[in-house]
Amino acid sequence: MEVVLTPNQETLMDQAAREGRVANREDALRRAMALWEQQELDLRRIRAELAESVAQLESGDCIELNNETEIHEFFEDVKRRGRAALAARSPQHQ
Repeated sequence: MEVVLTPNQETLMDQAAREGRVANREDALRRAMALWEQQELDLRRIRAELAESVAQLESGDCIELNNETEIHEFFEDVKRRGRAALAARSPQHQ
């Protein structure tokens, strides 16, 4: 396979090699591909989570918050329950 890079990309890789951030151009390309692969995995995970969220919304399995007060009360309740769960797990309570 032949890869044609832009002059900017070649300069970037050469500079990274000179500065010791990569061993050579091949190393730079391997690292770039690893980052791309991770992005693709992250994108797949996000899309799956989004699809799950949409399904929950469509099935009515959600909480509707209609105004700032409801949003504030919801998050205060989440914090209260989280703090209670943490306190119950602390060594002082065992």
